[in-house]
Amino acid sequence: MKKQIVPNSAAAERFVLGTLMNHPASLDEHRIDAALFFTPAHIEILDAVRTTGTATNLISVTAELDKRGKLKFVGGAGELTAMCGEAGFGGEALKYQLEILTDLSFRRRIISEAARMQDAAEDLQANVQDVVAQAGEKVLEIGMDRPTDTLVPASAVVHEAMVEMEKLIMSRGKPQGLSTGYEKLDYKLGGLRPGQLMIIAGRPSMGKSALLLNIAHKMAKRGDAALVFSLEMMKSDLINRVVIGHSKVDYKKVRSGLISQHERSALFGAYQDVSDTQLYIDDATGQSIYDIRSKARIAMRRWSVKCIFVDYLQLVTAGSRGLEQREREVATVSRGLKTMAMELGVPVIAAAQLNRETEKGADSRPRMSHLRESGAIEMDADIISLLYREAYYDTEADQASNQECELIIAKNRSGETGTVPLLWRPTLTRFDSMELNRATDSDDFVYAPSQQAQEMFYK
Repeated sequence: MKKQIVPNSAAAERFVLGTLMNHPASLDEHRIDAALFFTPAHIEILDAVRTTGTATNLISVTAELDKRGKLKFVGGAGELTAMCGEAGFGGEALKYQLEILTDLSFRRRIISEAARMQDAAEDLQANVQDVVAQAGEKVLEIGMDRPTDTLVPASAVVHEAMVEMEKLIMSRGKPQGLSTGYEKLDYKLGGLRPGQLMIIAGRPSMGKSALLLNIAHKMAKRGDAALVFSLEMMKSDLINRVVIGHSKVDYKKVRSGLISQHERSALFGAYQDVSDTQLYIDDATGQSIYDIRSKARIAMRRWSVKCIFVDYLQLVTAGSRGLEQREREVATVSRGLKTMAMELGVPVIAAAQLNRETEKGADSRPRMSHLRESGAIEMDADIISLLYREAYYDTEADQASNQECELIIAKNRSGETGTVPLLWRPTLTRFDSMELNRATDSDDFVYAPSQQAQEMFYK
């Protein structure tokens, strides 16, 4: 059996500790914590260095360890003197040794996580899906924990900020972020920016899933790869929704089979058109936030995804089989989606359910407080939009006819709030801008599929 070797370097640890005693300011200039060290005696010395602070030197550290009764444990005053003699006074030499210790500490973490994975895999009482998801998430997070210097002077940021400001001025009001495909919404939001979490909330059957899909399809058709996690709709149903909206063939006619040859061609052409877009789908049910974050990282590497969609937030689990409070579970998911957006550097759009409070009282317009388990969502989201259709609450209205809709921007960290008017077309399961003649929203097209393709479709 191969003997297990724990990655470490006593020499690098000694050099760093000696340097800190010679040049105590280095402790503030670098991120140096106990996790970088493997030798217990060296961890004790580091703690003594931290305790003595700005007064750190060979004498003060020796006195501190002697006071604790740890001087003999670390090798005595002679060992500390030897460390100081072997070390330098900071600079590039210290940085190099810290890089070595950082690399070794990450290797130890990988070994530790691998051992935990093995223990979890051998526990036959544990749910295998939870084991795989949580273990995979832990390993992926190791790379995210690398120390970085995030403290910078304003002078280091000024140039970047000036470039961004110049772009805004030169754009003359044109949105700079990722386009949703809806012009008025883009101007209201300024486009979607990397790291943002946007919520599209509404009551059941209000159209939140449809709007989410409409935006995803518009992005994918434009060449911006979009990834959709659908937790309540099978991928074939999702694609059929996209195709119906894109082809403009009435879904009721499709369901009855009473469509014309031209409509058949339009449908087939829409299938071809959608297949050529950069739209990616995952329809696994009961996914945890760990599943979604792990899969999203894979998708980023494979397809350079520009935006991630989740339908819908309250169906995502926190990955725990314990009896947690529902609010706490939703908070974990909400924070996980925001963290995913920040880590991957893309906007995340999630649909969310509203509670029944909108159906009480004279005014049925939704508010942020109507979000189910709303506290954490309100805090984490950069943008909260609420769908409202007056006809939804009218029992005498024809629910199959086109209806005016409001997308209420209730929260927007980077821009203005307000209302964006939309037109809901239920037979096409799509939202259009109220200005239907705009080319960006019309999606008019004429397909001419080959004879071979038509034969395959009608087979």
